[in-house]
Amino acid sequence: MLKIAQNLINKYKLDVKLVNSTGDFLGEYERETDTIKLNINKIQKIYKFKRKKELSYVKSLNEYIEVITCHELGHREDKEKRQKPSECIKELIGKDIKNISEEIYHNEIKEKAINRLLEEELAAWELGRKYVRQDLMRAYDILNQDYLYRKRNKFEVDLDAQMSFIIESVGRY
Repeated sequence: MLKIAQNLINKYKLDVKLVNSTGDFLGEYERETDTIKLNINKIQKIYKFKRKKELSYVKSLNEYIEVITCHELGHREDKEKRQKPSECIKELIGKDIKNISEEIYHNEIKEKAINRLLEEELAAWELGRKYVRQDLMRAYDILNQDYLYRKRNKFEVDLDAQMSFIIESVGRY
């Protein structure tokens, strides 16, 4: 299955490493080593269980792998330094950390952090478009919308947990 992604990389004569990996992701780009990591096992499982309903716009597992690879190549193209969720929260809170427990402020910070984090994903999807075959563009766009929705929800859960920890820490001082 990695051969599908490798063929795409070779087609564009890109010098990027490609490895099969494990973890809680389908694909991941690691800038430090210039490596695309694909979780082929997870990609296969998700495709098998979701292909009839949620992934009906993707005709085959090979196309699904190709679309995911295009997105990861988009991350590779994105040269902007992005923040981790914890860094983003700390910067947005700044010196006003004592007000973090106020619900309105908490929600405002969370929304700003989510939007900032989603910028990275949006940039990757946009930059990855140049690698997408024309016949896969619809699938790429639909997957993008679905992915961003799921990513937003994941960011929200992650940020709630991180902000709860920050609120607890502030309460101790």
